[in-house]
Amino acid sequence: MIVLKNISKEFDGVKILDNVNLIVKKGKITTLLGGSGVGKTTLLNAISGLIEYNGEIENLPSKIAYAFQTPALIDNLTVKENIKIASPSISEEELNYCLEKVDILSLQDKLTVNLSAGEKQRVNFLRALLNKANLLLIDETFSSLDIKSKLKCEELLKEYVKKGNLTVIMVTHDMGLALSVSDEIAVITKSGVEVLTNFSEKLLKDKLFNL
Repeated sequence: MIVLKNISKEFDGVKILDNVNLIVKKGKITTLLGGSGVGKTTLLNAISGLIEYNGEIENLPSKIAYAFQTPALIDNLTVKENIKIASPSISEEELNYCLEKVDILSLQDKLTVNLSAGEKQRVNFLRALLNKANLLLIDETFSSLDIKSKLKCEELLKEYVKKGNLTVIMVTHDMGLALSVSDEIAVITKSGVEVLTNFSEKLLKDKLFNL
């Protein structure tokens, strides 16, 4: 398990994270929920090593993949080339299987600059998912997707977690997504973190309404 101890971060004198403590179980999907400004993305950035922070993170895997909210794709490369840059050893069979699962197989030779926002998000998701990392960070990666595309990505994510040694930490404002894929939900507030292992729509609504 990954153990976060007293993680704190300030920007320009404003405390964004204040002694956050969290245990993330290996091989599970942990979703971070909370209001705007409580530091959910900042926490992902700390875990990924993109920012400095105070505190400790124990048992962090050596290989981490990050599916950002805004896709950072290489515009002059195709869909397939963007994914293969991050996952050069991936087989054609696995790549085509995943492209088909999220309905972008027909776009594999299309330059990503010519894709829609939802299509870019699916490429962004696959590039991170197929990176063969032990820890996958997801930050609102499905926000531009229609319902059908979101469900297909959810299904593929759960499939990879189930069959592989993959741990996922996901940030979302989508309560339906959190209910559908999460093994645990960590509700983050300015005063701390509450981890829910047994949750329902009503419970989450109550928790989020009273933030």
